Amino acid sequence: RNNARVVFTGSIDMFSDSYFDSTVESKSEHEGSNHRSTGNRELARSLARWTFEQVGVLRVVSINHRRVDDDPFTSPPEAYTISERVRYSILIEEYRDGSWHPYKANDVQLEFVRIDPFVRTYLQPTNNGTFFVEFKLPDVYGVFQFVVDYNRVGYTHLHSRTQVS
Repeated sequence: RNNARVVFTGSIDMFSDSYFDSTVESKSEHEGSNHRSTGNRELARSLARWTFEQVGVLRVVSINHRRVDDDPFTSPPEAYTISERVRYSILIEEYRDGSWHPYKANDVQLEFVRIDPFVRTYLQPTNNGTFFVEFKLPDVYGVFQFVVDYNRVGYTHLHSRTQVS
């Protein structure tokens, strides 16, 4: 729930200089014997960067919903009527290399929920980190929510909920 991160290792030696500098021998028919780095240093760096949230952090920057025919720069309406076509968009960014960048994925989903989901669909990505979808509202009155619940291994959990009626 709070996106806490923890790493368990089998030994503290994994982070020692002797493990970082160790090599392995690989044999190839064409090249003969070859000594190369084990990759322990890169693994430890990657684990530390992930644990201390220097990579794999996602955030929601903005959310917008409107009728398809409305001006994109108007405020979202408080209420919709049944069977209207709506457009929902969400801007997601990823923290890496010390700054925020547009998140790129093709598996972000939106649910339009009353008690149970009435609509569940994938959001279409754009190049700037915005994901959007247009759909027809159900022909049922009630209080609904736009819900994005995105959970992927290696990334923080995103949960966004916007209520409309």
